[in-house]
Amino acid sequence: RMLSRKRKSRARQRSCLSAPKKSPPPKTREPSSKIAKGRGGARPRGGHLSFFKLLSYTALPMSSADQEAGRHGDLPERFREHVALQEFFPRGSHLLVGVSGRCDSVALLYLLQSAAKERRLTLTAAHVERTKNQGDAADATVVRDHARTLRVPFLPLSDDTPEEDQSDRPRRVRMLLARAAAFPSTRIITTGETLDDHAEHLLDVLVGDGTVNILSPDEDLFTAEAGLPRDETVRFVKPLLPFMHEECRTFLDAQKLRYRHNEGALQLSSPRSRLRLLVLPILRHVNTRSRQNLAAATELLGDDEGFLRALSKAARLEAHWSATKASVAVSYPRWKALPAALRRRMLDDAARIALSSAEGPLPLGRAPQLSRHALLSLDLRCRRLPESAAFSSEGLNIRRENGTLRFTR
Repeated sequence: RMLSRKRKSRARQRSCLSAPKKSPPPKTREPSSKIAKGRGGARPRGGHLSFFKLLSYTALPMSSADQEAGRHGDLPERFREHVALQEFFPRGSHLLVGVSGRCDSVALLYLLQSAAKERRLTLTAAHVERTKNQGDAADATVVRDHARTLRVPFLPLSDDTPEEDQSDRPRRVRMLLARAAAFPSTRIITTGETLDDHAEHLLDVLVGDGTVNILSPDEDLFTAEAGLPRDETVRFVKPLLPFMHEECRTFLDAQKLRYRHNEGALQLSSPRSRLRLLVLPILRHVNTRSRQNLAAATELLGDDEGFLRALSKAARLEAHWSATKASVAVSYPRWKALPAALRRRMLDDAARIALSSAEGPLPLGRAPQLSRHALLSLDLRCRRLPESAAFSSEGLNIRRENGTLRFTR
């Protein structure tokens, strides 16, 4: 039996060697229409998507909300209705319009001009130019030409920050505009943030550096950092928040109005650009109204954060808050008895004031901010700090002594 089995196996081997080899069947490639088919498209059989196949999901059919961007003809009318409904500007107000030369800010200037006669508004176009950047000269030229066309005053402002240090540029622009608006005839500054910017802002907060006071900036601290007097109140208004970037671009293209393209927005060098080019299109595939939902969440969270900040300032009297040029002190048992949200907000305010006051006036836009992770860690260490003990963290010296928690640099 063993010999017969060996003979049969040898015979099979000889037949396999002598038979011609069959070529494997050609691999059939999945058609690209199945990948970029939209919400109802079938996924590939592999069970997962490669990076480049994932990018094909960005080519989605326009939703009903996106199709409104093509209605450029009624954009000025809808803008006037929105301004009248929200009552942004009292009649006879003077507005300082921040114009960068890009699509959204140029559209804002023309839309405000269309509403100026009805609301009796006077406008001034302001442009912040980086003196050490060659490309900003062309932006200033575009803004100056539009201001001359609309017969509104043009106010050039200069930012001397080096080109490699542009992380705080939005905050510096706000401060420069606030300083320019701090005179009796102007108290309102308008900027061209759209619904897309609001949606990107929330994603940037969630996956960015994690700073706390970013959704709703502290106006009192901003006034002090900008070098404005205490009684000077400058209000920032964003009239384009309900409108999308596509609407502004279509409006300008239909009017054949010139604007500068943001070439940096099409590069994946910054986290904000990666969110705009990679993350948001995928979220639109999950939900076509994802941008609207993110923008609404940004506004609601900003309102909640502003209310919490006001409540924290009101609770300072209960916690025996005292602040000097070099330190901030609170009653330790009263601070510890506060709810967690108020306790952490007061801790963040104390840290920021101590860090800001120790060096005197801060450079433009250099406000110290704690990350959310650092704030949680600091809160835990302060609650466990024994009497007559101290520790250092995030550039702060924190000491508990005689029932008082003191913060110094």
